[in-house]
Amino acid sequence: SANLFYALAAFTLLSTILRLGLENGIVYFVSKKPEKTKPVALLLLAVLVIQTIITIIVLKFFAKEIVDYTFFWCVLFIMSNVLVYYVSAFYQVKRMYISLNISGCIIVLCQTILLYYLYLSKPNLLLFRDIAKNRNDLILIISASGILLQMIFLCINFYKENKEDFKYLPQQPNITKDIFSYSIINFGVTVLFFLVLRADLYFVDKYCAKTSLGNYLQAAKIGQMLLV
Repeated sequence: SANLFYALAAFTLLSTILRLGLENGIVYFVSKKPEKTKPVALLLLAVLVIQTIITIIVLKFFAKEIVDYTFFWCVLFIMSNVLVYYVSAFYQVKRMYISLNISGCIIVLCQTILLYYLYLSKPNLLLFRDIAKNRNDLILIISASGILLQMIFLCINFYKENKEDFKYLPQQPNITKDIFSYSIINFGVTVLFFLVLRADLYFVDKYCAKTSLGNYLQAAKIGQMLLV
């Protein structure tokens, strides 16, 4: 529904801002020197903790629109989307495209089958009343769960395939400054590009009727398909 698309767009914007373009820094630094894999990974763990705290604060105090969704799954959805870019960057550096793409296809296929099964099921099964608040919340939960499962698999698989890069931790006194300095160059462009694609949803939702947003989304998708 329009409400779900609007929420997902808002969550995606927040995850885009939180990422700070660090995936570009990962590709640049780790590709040049594989020994930087471990310090970069440790830096990202600390960054993810800070990003999670920021996400909780933003959703708790500045996002009243998420009352229709379970708070925990909103946070998990946003942080999983942040992690997707970071993990994918490591896989891109190591050219491990097969496991990355196959795991993504399997997760999407499982999600599609599950959603279709629930759609054909009885209403009480569809809503999972003890877990989800409504249908949109259930879709969000399934999406977040799928991304999280894929990230867990990819992290374990990456470590198993690149153990040598994690055996030692060389001194990298300027790695934090360097990676942020490089990443921030692309950060502004990334956010602006997202706003160009999705800022219109905010204005339609704010100044038009709720049904108008749903109609606008369908028209926008058809327009994008014609452009492709």
